[in-house]
Formats: sequence, structure tokens, C-alpha cells
Amino acid sequence: MLELSQSERLKLVLRNILISPLSLAIIAAGGAGAVLLRNTGLPLTVGVGIAAFAVIICELILVYRRLNNEQFLAHIMTGRKQAKEQVLSEEKVEELLSTMDFETRQQLRYILQLKKELEQDATSKDVADYARAPLDQIAENLNPLMQRALQLGKSKQGLTRYLNKVDERSMESYCTALKKRIAGESDAPTREQLEQALAAREAELVTYRSIEQAHGRIDGQIENLEATLASWKARVIRIKTVDEAGAAAMSEGLSSELESLTGEIDLLDRSVTEALGGDAEKVNLHQQGMI
Repeated sequence: MLELSQSERLKLVLRNILISPLSLAIIAAGGAGAVLLRNTGLPLTVGVGIAAFAVIICELILVYRRLNNEQFLAHIMTGRKQAKEQVLSEEKVEELLSTMDFETRQQLRYILQLKKELEQDATSKDVADYARAPLDQIAENLNPLMQRALQLGKSKQGLTRYLNKVDERSMESYCTALKKRIAGESDAPTREQLEQALAAREAELVTYRSIEQAHGRIDGQIENLEATLASWKARVIRIKTVDEAGAAAMSEGLSSELESLTGEIDLLDRSVTEALGGDAEKVNLHQQGMI
């Protein structure tokens, strides 16, 4: 499952063991054992030697067990991958957030913070072995979800720029004026041209209202994502405290919700494209985050 040599696995596990609570507990127990042996009348060097030997044996057993625990190794690799992705993407995320309005920027920063906290809770060392694999999978799937959330914010900014450039009341007034001109126009060719102009303006007005609706839906989806991630935090902590059957059921529920949320965002993205009226140029600009 993990493409690592035995020596690479050993180095990876040793780094984690040296700072693990269990390793520190073994060292503390060794120290306490040395004190107890000293109280039995043994020379200090002998007591320390026996305690140190016991600590080394216990640490070697721990290393051996971890080297043969695929779930533990997978957990370590997941943590390394997430840390690397975070370092590589933070600069790009900040650059993208800087282009957004204050409210959206703050919402997405909070969502990203919730994601980090979820990852920490889901991959912490106090997770039971039977809950580790599903929680690792959930943590791994949070990154693609965050990419979609950032894309939502980017799309919102593009739609906002478009809406700010267009005055709905001016379009309505223009359409009303054209209708009056058409009603009073007796020349057939002129009337036909005015009717074509009216049809184009009315189509633009419909597109504007569709985009305005899509803009509101994006706002709602970002709010929903924020609330959902906040609720997941409590549920991940709950998974860490229940038995194996309960953890499996709750993890499956979270995975299902994650898939459903991603599907909702996909559907919203399609609805934004439809709101642009199939205009190829506008669709392309939307996909680039420019509209």
C-alpha cells in the first residue's frame, strides 16, 4: 500500500515514536523503575542500566509493531501529504482571497480554519485504530472540497463584477421606451429593427436576473458549507469517543454528507453556467473567474 523501503519506514516511524505519548510514557516508566531499583539496595549504575535496557526493549517492540501496522503508516503518510499540500497552497489561497470582497474573504478564511481543525481532530494520535482509516479518508477528502469552496468565492466575485456594471432599472426603462416607440412606429422595417433591439435587451435583462439569482445561491451555499463544517467538528470528536460500531456508522454518515455537499456544489456550478444563458463568451469568462 505504501511505496517505502524498510529503512524509510524505520526512519518515518522512529521520528513519530520519539515524540509520541506512548514513547514518553515508556521513558517515564523507565525512570521510575530506576528509582525503585535503587531503593532495593542495588547500585545506582546497575539500576539505571536495567531500566535503560527495559526501555530499549519496549521501544524496539513498539517500533516493530508500528512497522507492521499498515493503518499507522497510512496515517503518517496522510499527515505528511496534507502538510505538504498546505505549505504549497497557502500562498495561492491568500492570493485568491485577496481578490474577494471582505465578507466572502472572512467566510472562506473561517471555512479554511474549520477544515484545518477537522483535519487535526481526525488525524490526531488519540483516534482509535478502528476509527483511523475512515477519519483519514474524510480528512483527505476535505482538500478537494476546499478547492470547490474557493472556486465558489471566485465565481461570486466574477458575478458581482458583472452585476455592478449593469443597472437593472436602466434596462427596464430602456425596454419600456422601446415598446412605446414600436407601438407608435408605422414604418415596417424600422419597427422590425426596434423589435429586434427590444428582444436583445429583454434577453439581457433575463440573463441579469438569472445571474443575480445564481449570485444569491452562491452566498447560500457558502453559508451552508460553513455551518456544515462547524457541525462536523463536533461529530468527529464524537466518533473518537464511541465504540467501533458507532464510529463506523457515524463515519459513513459523514462520508455520505461530504459526497452530497460536493454534488450540491457541482449542481450550483452548472446552474451558474445556465444562468449565463449559454453565452459561450460569458461561460468562458465565468470558468476563468472573470464573470
